[in-house]
Amino acid sequence: MTEEKPSLRKGTANTQIIGFQLPASVAKEVKTEASQRNVPLNKLFSKIWETYQEKKRGS
Repeated sequence: MTEEKPSLRKGTANTQIIGFQLPASVAKEVKTEASQRNVPLNKLFSKIWETYQEKKRGS
């Protein structure tokens, strides 16, 4: 049985780091959008994913 390491940051016990690469131009656009909305990248991605799932269910 593997043991989960306790999180050192508050509120991250149910989170997981995922990593992927984007073309530099796309990464810049995403970072700019997050900055303009004043939200962290993970929150923006969560909103994008939620919107995608809603659209997928509606199709």
